[in-house]
Amino acid sequence: MENRTSEKLNEDMLPKIMWVLVFTGIEIIVGLIGNVLVILVFAFRYHKCSFRYFVMCLAFYDLLSVLTTLPGEMITQIYWYVYPPIETFCKFKSFCNIFTVGGEAFILLIIAVDRFRKVCKPHGWQIHARNALILCLGTILISGLIAIPVPIIWGIHTFQDNELNVSISVCEKDEDYVDSGVHKRYVLTIGAMMVVVLIATVGLYVPITSVLMQQRPPKDRRLSKNDTKSSEAKHSSAYISNENLHKIDHRITSSVTMAEICPLPDDSSVCHATDTDICENVLSQSSGSTRESSEDTIDTDGKTTAESRETKETKQKRNTQEMKQTKRLQATKGPIVLSIIFTVTLVLYLALLAVLGQNQRFLRDMSDDARSAFFFGLRLVFINHVINPFVYFVLDREFKQIVKRVSARCFENIMAILPNVKGSK
Repeated sequence: MENRTSEKLNEDMLPKIMWVLVFTGIEIIVGLIGNVLVILVFAFRYHKCSFRYFVMCLAFYDLLSVLTTLPGEMITQIYWYVYPPIETFCKFKSFCNIFTVGGEAFILLIIAVDRFRKVCKPHGWQIHARNALILCLGTILISGLIAIPVPIIWGIHTFQDNELNVSISVCEKDEDYVDSGVHKRYVLTIGAMMVVVLIATVGLYVPITSVLMQQRPPKDRRLSKNDTKSSEAKHSSAYISNENLHKIDHRITSSVTMAEICPLPDDSSVCHATDTDICENVLSQSSGSTRESSEDTIDTDGKTTAESRETKETKQKRNTQEMKQTKRLQATKGPIVLSIIFTVTLVLYLALLAVLGQNQRFLRDMSDDARSAFFFGLRLVFINHVINPFVYFVLDREFKQIVKRVSARCFENIMAILPNVKGSK
């Protein structure tokens, strides 16, 4: 009779939490596709750098969580009153939860350190590709060591609910550790460790953001560049005199066009750099060299002064610095957004766990509607395992261009195959 009553309680609660289950199911599908895409792009298409190893490691944690923790949480919600008697699955799901959340926190901290060194200490030591790979393996080892106690102290235990007069089994504490207090001390230790990691991560991004804001080019830089070009044109026209107008006209008519001297290649992929500022810089340098040659032609007396050369070198250095700063800014936006979302959701997760730990009957006394909202807030931390591909697509220009090119190529291949399929029918 008790089992039947417990099953009836599960059936009554299922419609109330269906929207949470649907949301979690969508997270699993989107997270599976997105993280596989991230791993493939950064492993085989992205340019070689230390950042790609961090992203792939982060995607590994996310993919593992999508395949283990999220389905396990769905089972926990569906069988809230009577957990399936598969204790191995309960222990494995709980282990993967601590392992992936801890690993993601450590990776985000390492990314923050890497961004801090590149932005705030560009001339000091940096995390290179080999060191990045070692650090990723280190996070896997440390997260595994931290999660080792989970299969021991987590498990299925059964208790009697006197108000409902039913026997309830949950995936929470192991039967041997229900009244020992070990479970609570472990959760507090892990929570304190995560808080320290989050504070360190956010603390590193404060000076990073400050430096990036200070070094960001002003909005009117493009206008100033145009003004500079016009002033240079006026300056070059000052060398033109009535005596050499005929010479200039003769040189212009006898000269070949730029397209004949440097024809553009047919393959447009020659200039498919990740940052369009690179292409713009190349074009601006080529136009600058063209302008310089025309100035040398106009100045028949060879009056290319040291001052003009220094001005040109200064502009080139400024353009190079701006290009590097733009690349750093683009590469830093994604980790900042991911760290903020991870911090907010994990703090919410820890706060709800703290409330639940202080009052054992807090969740049992809730209505089914309130319990479903609590489930949603508690599982909102798992959105971190899904959003990474979207953040990279919006903020990482190279990732976006690669995905677009691959998608267009796949679409073209599909459209080429369809006529053959129809013809065979």
